[in-house]
Amino acid sequence: MVNSWHLLFLNSISSSEIAIYDIVNKEWNIVGPKDAICSSPSFSPNSSKLAFSCSFDKHLFSIYEYDITSQSMEKITEGDFCDAQPLYLDDNSILFWRGHRFGGS
Repeated sequence: MVNSWHLLFLNSISSSEIAIYDIVNKEWNIVGPKDAICSSPSFSPNSSKLAFSCSFDKHLFSIYEYDITSQSMEKITEGDFCDAQPLYLDDNSILFWRGHRFGGS
């Protein structure tokens, strides 16, 4: 499968969105939760999915995965964490990310 997608970050004062441009169909699609700060996007090796991190408070980030074909999104991680920089293995089946867990006392 030929990668026919381009990524673009759309930044404003309060948010940062990720947009995917489909070269073949000449269409833009904004992915990610509305009013969130999104970063560190990573395509799966077969270009069917896009993983990225998002935050609503600039401190706690969660990993999201967007399925490009179905245009559906799933929240992968949740909680008081700072999860970022998702990466796929070559077989598209496993997703890794860098995470920081906050401890309490």
